[in-house]
Amino acid sequence: MLAKPLAILFLSLAITETVIMVLFSEFSSDYLGPWLPSLFDASVVSLVAIGVITQLLKKKLIVLHRNARAEFIAFEIGIIVFIIEAIMMFALNLLPFTLNDWYAGIFDVVALSSLSVILIYFLLLKPAVNEIQNKERETVSFEPIIISSLFAYLCFAILLPMVLLPHWSHME
Repeated sequence: MLAKPLAILFLSLAITETVIMVLFSEFSSDYLGPWLPSLFDASVVSLVAIGVITQLLKKKLIVLHRNARAEFIAFEIGIIVFIIEAIMMFALNLLPFTLNDWYAGIFDVVALSSLSVILIYFLLLKPAVNEIQNKERETVSFEPIIISSLFAYLCFAILLPMVLLPHWSHME
């Protein structure tokens, strides 16, 4: 149920982070320091995550229970992605050794996309989906009763005229 939206989110985060890391490798400067690129990267990636989730909610690819507000879910997802990306970028800058730009980029892309999607699923989307599935299970348990009741009614509606028809023909 959530595999397609989570795959879309994963790919959009991975593509965005790849583009940002390529731009940083091309235009990096020692004058910027570790803080500005880290905050810029985390901000852009979290805004992309908010935009993707907002579109998935609008297109009903993610259905939330009625108590959940889409704006709060999108904001929480943005916060999760921002925190993970900021931690990843600061950690890469604080390593005692220097990674090649490509290795750092690949590590950042995979770690950001995987951790973000896993945390978003378990913290936000799974509880909302579980509540919807529980409600569906409650309604599904009544469907056999409704179907069997309709079947019994149709049988009764067919058999009653067959039983009463001979009696009505003798009355005339």
